[in-house]
Amino acid sequence: MLAAMSFFLAGFVSAQTGLRTLRNSNFETVGLDLRSANFVNELSLIVVEISERYLDPAGLAYPMPILVNLRPEEHFEFEGDYRLSLGARGSVQLDLRWVDSLSLERTCYLLTEALLIQYAIYNYGPGSEAEVPLWTISALSSEIYFRLRPSVFVDRVVLAQGMPLPSPTEIVEAHPEAPKGATYGFWLLQALK
Repeated sequence: MLAAMSFFLAGFVSAQTGLRTLRNSNFETVGLDLRSANFVNELSLIVVEISERYLDPAGLAYPMPILVNLRPEEHFEFEGDYRLSLGARGSVQLDLRWVDSLSLERTCYLLTEALLIQYAIYNYGPGSEAEVPLWTISALSSEIYFRLRPSVFVDRVVLAQGMPLPSPTEIVEAHPEAPKGATYGFWLLQALK
């Protein structure tokens, strides 16, 4: 009864504020238009599906979903294209600057980052989110993106053939300033497989 009442109130509040909310087991997406919220909701399901290949599915059963806010131009309150914040009881909130320039590849990366941070906190406790290696986020998000855009994968294979790959140590110790579109983590994951 309480769950039904909570669902009704959430729908009522959404109708009154113009917000659209979609929720699955791991993500709750809030946006001003249903098409955008649905797109991110569907994308988050793919992120979870592919993540379950590498992570314990029981470890993905968070008590609270990751909250994803799709913020349009007039509601920016932060620098950059996103803000990832931690809340009470280990909850994770991802605010996306929801503009045309936010690419599918970048959205895959940010949803993957939020998922892996939530996984670390839920399974290893507060503070463990700082230990999530950047190459794992890059590897997993690249696999997700390439599944959605196989032609880009082919282009990246051709591009990688002409370039020297960094050493595994350089990949594992990658910094956030890695070149845009760098998929070194993905290639390391493939080598480990």
